Amino acid sequence: MPRPVLIANRRPASGVAPPPVAEGVITAYDTFISPTTNGSNSVLNFSGWGFSSSQPLRGLLLWSSGIASSGVSAGPGQWSQGFISNDGGVIQQAFGFSNDMDGVDLTQQQRGLGTSACLRNMIDDTNVDFIASCTGFTSNTITINWSDAPASARIINCWAFGGSSIAAARVFADDVASGGAAVNIPVNAGWGQADLVFIFNVNAGHNTLSELVTSHGGWNFSAFADPSNQQSAVIHYVDAVGNSNLAVAQGPRALMAVGSIANPTQLDSNLVVAARTAYPADGFRLETAAGATNPTVTTDFIGMAVRGEFTSSIGSIDSRTIAGNTDIVFGGTPKGALFWGANQAESVVPIITASNMAAYFLGAYDTLAQGNAGVSQVDGSDISTAGRWQSQSRAIQEYAPGATPTLLGESVVSVVGSNVRTAWSDPDTSAKHINYLVIG
Repeated sequence: MPRPVLIANRRPASGVAPPPVAEGVITAYDTFISPTTNGSNSVLNFSGWGFSSSQPLRGLLLWSSGIASSGVSAGPGQWSQGFISNDGGVIQQAFGFSNDMDGVDLTQQQRGLGTSACLRNMIDDTNVDFIASCTGFTSNTITINWSDAPASARIINCWAFGGSSIAAARVFADDVASGGAAVNIPVNAGWGQADLVFIFNVNAGHNTLSELVTSHGGWNFSAFADPSNQQSAVIHYVDAVGNSNLAVAQGPRALMAVGSIANPTQLDSNLVVAARTAYPADGFRLETAAGATNPTVTTDFIGMAVRGEFTSSIGSIDSRTIAGNTDIVFGGTPKGALFWGANQAESVVPIITASNMAAYFLGAYDTLAQGNAGVSQVDGSDISTAGRWQSQSRAIQEYAPGATPTLLGESVVSVVGSNVRTAWSDPDTSAKHINYLVIG
């Protein structure tokens, strides 16, 4: 029996049985193809994964490298990420993007962050590539309208979650003010305290929630539940320089943003999540990491908070340099996972010079299907050399940047007992930090 089909134009994996109707926590990973006609809808039907009125869909993460088909290609390095929720019978959505133009002498970046859509990106400083907004959200379906569809198809990754153990999810936007040592993020009045949070921001010059800024690029993606369960990765692109200038950082943080634009060697925002006892009545609390400087620039961000009776484990592993398995001990029944990384070792001090600078991927797994997408740029290149990739069979892939990125290592993910196993039949050339979230 084939696996459930998300929408008609998806190319489903063959020979995979549909997941059983599950109680508690349900996740669903899949991909779909964007339409190319303005005004078209993508109707995502998750009923085949067990979502229903008694096991409702709560939230959706979306991301894309802008590629048209699975495989590897030259740039642009077009990263898009978004969140969708339906809390209190009202749809919430937010988007973030960074576009790294390929083949230009002076680096050229565009970035944006907002709550008017769930996905957006640019072709250049003036031309929109696509804008997509959520217009419908039921217990098992989501409708996305492409008011401005791309000229050519894009693969969109999505990871849905819900079930009876997920009480609520809510997309929000907020900021961390310059100089503040700690800040309460309320999410919404009367919503309650968050048990899991995702955050996304777009880095340098980050003090404006703006749909388009035409300078500098990069982004930060984080997931956290408590001080022992938090991970973050950030990548930064300097705009309008003759040789590409990049920085990455990743480690046990709740929010990071790269500071100095011309020489990005510090974090303007270097925050951790506070202990649950310090949370406000609604939302969560962020604090400056021990030994770090308080934020020097106001940092806007979008996010999605999740509340319920479930278990999440957030941490990191290193990619293997010899074939074999690395197990993530969960202790319960894993129902899904996310993986993301910035192609370097763990460091909460920005790395600005290293081999294979710089690349980023985000992958997902729902206990049956898995995949990832990523982008790269060659550091120090006098001509911008961006690349991108998409896999619908590997949750973890790491690539060496180049005109056509070269695979460094990859892993297939599976559940073995109460563990999540990463199997490295194609090991990496050097150990790299990989962030993960497991939920069950």
